[in-house]
Amino acid sequence: MALSDSEWRDWLATEDKDPVVLVEAQYYDGGLKTAYWSDAGYIDRTDVDGQNYLPVIVGEVVINDTLRSSVVDDVEVILYDPAMLSWKFVGYSFKVWYGDRSWPRGDFVLQGTEKTGNISSREPSKLLFQFTDLADIYFDQLVNGNGLGADAGLPFVFGRVFNFEPLRTGSERFTYYTPNIIASPEAVRDNGIALSGYTINFIADGTGDGLRVDIVLTAPPIGRVTLDIRPGVPPNPNPAWLSSNLKYLLQQMNAYIQLPIPLGPTLDSAPTDDLGYGFYQYGNVQTMLNELCDSLGLNPRINKSGQLDVIRIGSAGTPTRLVTDSNLLKRLSLKAIEPPYKQLELGYRRNWAVQGTDTLASTVSAANALLYSREYSYEKETRTLTGYPFVRNQKRETLLYLQADAEAELTRRWDLRAGEHRTYETAEGDGSFIADNIGDTITLESSDYGFSAGEDVVVIGNKKNLTRQRCQVEIWV
Repeated sequence: MALSDSEWRDWLATEDKDPVVLVEAQYYDGGLKTAYWSDAGYIDRTDVDGQNYLPVIVGEVVINDTLRSSVVDDVEVILYDPAMLSWKFVGYSFKVWYGDRSWPRGDFVLQGTEKTGNISSREPSKLLFQFTDLADIYFDQLVNGNGLGADAGLPFVFGRVFNFEPLRTGSERFTYYTPNIIASPEAVRDNGIALSGYTINFIADGTGDGLRVDIVLTAPPIGRVTLDIRPGVPPNPNPAWLSSNLKYLLQQMNAYIQLPIPLGPTLDSAPTDDLGYGFYQYGNVQTMLNELCDSLGLNPRINKSGQLDVIRIGSAGTPTRLVTDSNLLKRLSLKAIEPPYKQLELGYRRNWAVQGTDTLASTVSAANALLYSREYSYEKETRTLTGYPFVRNQKRETLLYLQADAEAELTRRWDLRAGEHRTYETAEGDGSFIADNIGDTITLESSDYGFSAGEDVVVIGNKKNLTRQRCQVEIWV
């Protein structure tokens, strides 16, 4: 049975322990296999079929947790079998666990998941395993639409978009593509004038991995045709979309990239505001993911299990534990001061086909002409701010669709930045910090920087040296 969080933290805090680092490194040698290594030797004495983790890891094992990802630093291993030089490790899984030599294997706690990126050697008797940040691997991919070349299946729509321009494929026919879900127009406009009487055809696209959606008008349009698109068949939205918008979008995205990204548990509790994304040409995962998450005030990151999680760094949550000067082996240092907001504008309802007076009918109302001719609509907050002469007004664009969602997100950000925030770092903390994950809240009591009365702070960085049981921790308050 796996340890509880409190048992894990109690073990890290005790002096009476026998810590060991375990590694499971996959490789290909005529088939997929796994090498079992440790820094001090380990075998599960409660399991007669348990693996023998060879004591071949030399040097220190370090995990660098940041807001973007959890990355394993280089790991050096003794070349104990000459055949290792022909084993194909690159591209295969490399996992790190931490625990006590007296524990059964199931009690060990996962600390990092990587893909081996390269192997080098500083001397003939050892191999140095090096890793490419999984965030770089997963995020630096193209979103390919429904096909390739002339059958690329573009333009391509994820989720809910406003004033999107389809591809004209006939005198009265206009086409766009979606993942293998129904996403149909809420509105069809010709030069800004709403149309009626059109028909919608859903056609399986090629291999069946998506849909082609054809809008057939009753007559050739006078000018530029644009669409408002929503998952489902209007007026009924897709139920799966309503319950998990962001996760639903990312599940669909995974079908159109070379390396699907494992999705973590925090996506189940992510905000469900309406948002969406459109591609007129091949897109990039990094761009799409950042814009979607930024819209909700989330940080996308690859967690220690190699999954995509999202975290929102905001007001401190419920503290997991108390940290005192006895845990800080070196003094705190101040890294940055963030001033309050003076003015914040938040853009929403992105206009995917911005139209000027040359492509709008003269009968379009002044309000709609303004709506269709600017890329975003905006909500704004302003306060009188003294003592900060260099603070500038801020403007942030989002992919949020509804004004109510934009107002709520604006209020959240505005309230969060009503006062100063600061970032601190301790160059060295004790092993108890190994249990602190990005986004965790801890209560800090320290004689440094006015923390003597105790204050809740958020962990935003943690470089964990498992071998030395030491951590370099960055906090935000």
